[in-house]
Amino acid sequence: MNPTVYLETTIIGYLAMQPSGVLRIAANQQTTHEWWTGYRHRFSVYVSRFVVGECAVGDSVAAADRLRVLAEVPLLEVTEDGK
Repeated sequence: MNPTVYLETTIIGYLAMQPSGVLRIAANQQTTHEWWTGYRHRFSVYVSRFVVGECAVGDSVAAADRLRVLAEVPLLEVTEDGK
């Protein structure tokens, strides 16, 4: 069984956004892409409906790009009791 990883919105953003000219952001994008292509298969990755909601807002083209990334990530069920 693979370890479980919860992905928050920033990770999806780095995967979907156009390459940045800002060095720190570009480095984060590169690291995120390297993990996604090279290591993601070693984990069971999930997002919540909250991440989907955050990724769906803003610029419509960018939101569509983020939602395309999310299409292959299973949704984590959120319960009221936290279980």
